[in-house]
Amino acid sequence: MLADALGDSPETVIPVHLLRQGLCQAWISGNLEKPVGAVIQSTSLMEEPWAFGEAEVIWRLLKYAAGWWTVNLSAASALSLGAVLERETKGRAHYYGNVYHTLTRAASSFRSPEMRRLLTVDEPLMAKYMGTPTWTGSDGFEPMAAGAIVDGRLVGLAHVNAVTERHADIGVSTLEPWRGRGFAAAAASIVARVVRKSGRTPAWSAGEGNAASLRVAAKVGFEEVSRRAYVSSADD
Repeated sequence: MLADALGDSPETVIPVHLLRQGLCQAWISGNLEKPVGAVIQSTSLMEEPWAFGEAEVIWRLLKYAAGWWTVNLSAASALSLGAVLERETKGRAHYYGNVYHTLTRAASSFRSPEMRRLLTVDEPLMAKYMGTPTWTGSDGFEPMAAGAIVDGRLVGLAHVNAVTERHADIGVSTLEPWRGRGFAAAAASIVARVVRKSGRTPAWSAGEGNAASLRVAAKVGFEEVSRRAYVSSADD
C-alpha cells in the first residue's frame, strides 16, 4: 500500500522496489493509503534512507531509524529539514543534490568487443564481481545486465538494480584498471535497450558531483527530469 501511495516515477523506483521486495524497513505518519510522511530504510544501505513529506514529520519518523547519517528527500523539503537538523543536533546541515534522468528515445550505440549482454548462465561472473555468494538480481529470470569480459573476468557491469511496472533504474561500475575505455556507456546502452524492450522507461540517478556518472548518462542519451537532495548534519 505504501509503494502504491508513493507512485511510480524515476524518483521512487528504488524505494518502491525495496518495499515490494521486502528489502527495507518503513515508518509512516498518517493513513497508509495517503501518508503525510514516510521514511524507507534499505536493510543493505541503512545510512541513506528515503523520506517523503514535510520536514517536521520526517524528523519524527527518523527517530525510529537507526544507523542513518544522510536523508534523500525532495528538494523542496531539504532546507526545512536542514533547519530542523541544525536545531535538534546543534550541528551544521550539509546539502547534496541528486539528479534523476530518464531515457525516452533509442539509446546511443557503442562498439566494444569485450562487451555483451549477461544472462543467467553468467551469474557466477556477476556474483564474483559484486562480491556476493550468489547473484540476486534476476529472481529466476534473465537479468537485465551487460558487462565487459576480459580474459574470462567481468571487469565492468551495468545492471538494473530496481524495477517497477513503469521504470527500471540502471546502475553501472567499472573496476579501476579498466576505467576510461567506454565500458560503462557501452554496457548501459545495452541494458537500456533491454529495459525499453520490456516496456519500461530506463531511469538513472547520480549525485550532482559525480561527473563521471553524469557524463555516461548523457553519452547514452539520458536526460535530466528532476532533482532530490541529500541532507545530513555534522558538528561544526
